[in-house]
Amino acid sequence: MKLQALGTAVLAGALWVGAVGGARADVEEAMAALQVGDIAQAIEILRVDAEAGDPVAQYQLAAVLASPIGEARDVPEALQWLTQAVQQNHPPALLLSGRFYEIGLGAPQDLELAREAYRAAAEAGVEAASRLLVWDACWQAPTPECLLDMVDEQATDEGFRDPVTGRTIIAVIDWHLRLGTYDRAIELMGQAQTLPLGLEQTERLASLFSDAAEGLAAAGRLDDARQVAEAFADPAARIIPFIRMAGAVAESDAEASEALVADATEAANSLPNDIARADAFTQAAGALIDQGADDLARRMATAAGDALPEATMLTLSEINQVRARLAGVLGQLGDVEAARAMAERAGGTVAPIWYAAAQGLLAAGNTAAVRDLLPEVPDLRLRADVAVALLEQGDEAGDAALVDQVSELLGSLPADLNRTHLVQRLVRALVAAGANDQALDLLGLIDLPLARAQALEGMQSASGDAGLRARIAVALARAAGLSDDDLGDLADSPAAAPDAADIQDLLMAGADVPLFDEGPLVDEMLRLAVRGLARIDDAAAVEAALARFQSDQRRFYARLAAITAAGSTDSPVVDAQMAAALEVAAPVDDLFLSRSLARLAHALVAIDAIDRATATLRRIDDPATFSTGTLELIGHLDAAEG
Repeated sequence: MKLQALGTAVLAGALWVGAVGGARADVEEAMAALQVGDIAQAIEILRVDAEAGDPVAQYQLAAVLASPIGEARDVPEALQWLTQAVQQNHPPALLLSGRFYEIGLGAPQDLELAREAYRAAAEAGVEAASRLLVWDACWQAPTPECLLDMVDEQATDEGFRDPVTGRTIIAVIDWHLRLGTYDRAIELMGQAQTLPLGLEQTERLASLFSDAAEGLAAAGRLDDARQVAEAFADPAARIIPFIRMAGAVAESDAEASEALVADATEAANSLPNDIARADAFTQAAGALIDQGADDLARRMATAAGDALPEATMLTLSEINQVRARLAGVLGQLGDVEAARAMAERAGGTVAPIWYAAAQGLLAAGNTAAVRDLLPEVPDLRLRADVAVALLEQGDEAGDAALVDQVSELLGSLPADLNRTHLVQRLVRALVAAGANDQALDLLGLIDLPLARAQALEGMQSASGDAGLRARIAVALARAAGLSDDDLGDLADSPAAAPDAADIQDLLMAGADVPLFDEGPLVDEMLRLAVRGLARIDDAAAVEAALARFQSDQRRFYARLAAITAAGSTDSPVVDAQMAAALEVAAPVDDLFLSRSLARLAHALVAIDAIDRATATLRRIDDPATFSTGTLELIGHLDAAEG
C-alpha cells in the first residue's frame, strides 16, 4: 500500500495495528462496531482506554476521529489523542502523525516534520513507513518514472476500489507504454480486462494493445509484439496492431514488415463486405502516416480505393463516410488529384469529402494545395473553417490579401455561434502574427458582447505587445464594472488614457458600463477581467475583481485562472492567489477539497511551479483525484524532458 493509499486507509480507520503481544479485546470490539457502521459505539469503547493512557486505544481513536467517513469527525480531538500516543512512542501513531503533517490536517502542512515522523516509525519497525520515505524522496526530486510507480501502486492496491479505477489504470498503462515499461503495461492490460469498463474505456484499452504491439516491435521484441496482437480473438481487431508493427519495423526489418502487412491484409479481407474492408485499409493508411511510413500508407490507401464499391441508394451515406476519411488520408499524403477524384465520384453531399481532403493537406503542411482547393469546398461554413485553419498555419496570417478574403467569407456566414468561434480563432491567429489592427477590425463580426470580451482576452493572451495587453486589461476590467478606485494606479496609466480608449469602445459597442451588472454572465465577465489583470501582474486590481464574486466557489476557480494567466512564479499575483486558494482548500471532509487541491496543482504545474505543485498534490486525500493530478504532473515533466 503506497503513501497516498496508506494515508487514506489510516484516516478512514482501516489500518488497525495491535499492541505488542496481540490486539486488545476492547479494540477488537471497537473494530467490530466500526465494521457494522456503529461509529459512536466504537468511539465510546476506545475513549475509555484512551483516557486510561493506552497508546493503542489513543492511536485508534485518533484514526477514527480523523476519518472523513461518517459524521463523527473531530480533527482537533484526534490530534490530541494522536499526540499522546506519539509521546509514548507508539509506532503506528508516529506513522499517522506523519500523515497529519503531510496533508496539513489539524495544523499547517510541514513536510519536514512528516519526514521525521516517517523516519521514526521506520526505525521502530513499521514497514509501511519505509515505503513512505521512498515516495517522499520521489516528491523531493520527481521524475515521470518514480511518480508513475507511485500511481501504479495506488491504482492497483486492493484498497482502491473507486468507480474510476478502470479509467485510472488505463491512464497508468498509457504512461507505462510511453516510458517503455512494456512488461508492466501488458500485465496491467490483463488486469484492466477484468474490470467493468465502459465503451469509451474499452475502445481506449484496445488502442493501447496496438500501442504496446508497436512499441515492442520498435524495441526489437517482435515475437512479444505478435503475442499482444494475437490476444485479440477477432481477426479484424488485429489489423491495426499488425499495421502499426509493420510501420515500426519498416526501416529496420523490411521482410518482417512485409509479413505483417500481409497478415493485416488477410485480416482485412476477412471482413464481411467491401465497405468494411475499404474502411479498414483507410484506417491502416492513417496509422502508417502517423508513423512516417508513407510508402506503406500509399499502398493501404490504394487498397482502400480499390475496395470501395460503387454506391447505391442504400449505401451512399455509408460509402461517403469512408470516402471522406480516405480523402483526408490522401490529403496527408499530398495526393490532391486522388482526393479530387474521390470527391467527384461521390453523390449526394460532397462538402465533407472536400473538407476532409483540405484538413489532410493542412495536417501535412501543404498550404499551397489548400489555397487551390479552397474554392472547391461547396459548403460556405466548411470552407470558412478550412480558411481559418489555413491562416492558423505558420506565416499564412501575414498574407493581408488572404486575410481580407477570409474576413469577407466570414462576413457572409449567418451571425451564429459557429461564426463567432471562427472569428475568435482567426483573431488569435492574427495577433500571433502581429496583425493587431486587422484582428481588432474583425471583432465587429461578433454580435454577442461576452463573446467579444472573450475574443479580446484571447488577443491579450496571444500578444507580446505590452501596451496592447494593458489596454485590453483595462477594457475588460471596466466592462466587468471595476471603478478607477479598484484599478488604482492602472486607472491613471497610458492604458486608460482617453486617446487609448478605442478598445474600450470596441468592446462596449455603445453599451453602458458595466457590460454586465447582473445575471449569470457577471461572473464570466469578472473571470475575464481577472485573467486580463493577472497577465499584466496587477495583483491589487486582481484582488478587487475577485472581491466582486458572489460565490466562494467561483472566486476560488477565478483565483486558479489568475495563477495560470500570470504564467510565472515571479508574478506577485501567483503568491497572493496561491495562499488565498489554499486557505479556501484547507483540509475538510468533502470531495470538493480534493478536487480543489487538484485544480490548484494543475494551475501550478501549468506555470512550472513544480515544488509548489507537489506540495499541493501531497495534501490530496482522495485516491482517484490524487492519481489524476499526479498523472498530469507526469505529463508535464515528460514533456519538459522531451
